[in-house]
Amino acid sequence: MPKEPKDKRPRIASPRSTKKAANSAPAEEKATITFPNLEEMIRNRAYQFYEQRGREHGQDQDDWFRAEAEVRAQYKQRTA
Repeated sequence: MPKEPKDKRPRIASPRSTKKAANSAPAEEKATITFPNLEEMIRNRAYQFYEQRGREHGQDQDDWFRAEAEVRAQYKQRTA
């Protein structure tokens, strides 16, 4: 009986496996945002919202969703 993967999220190539492809890609493609970087950007922006609010607790989900919408919109503009 085959084992089911513990994590059902899509697998992301490690930096090692993408290194050759990145080195051969044009400069404009090297600057693309990868999934881990996108998540980090969302996290950082959500934290900025938290700080702007005076570090009030209880609105973390609102901050995350707002940051996610903002960062994804920027990402779409770059890739369009």
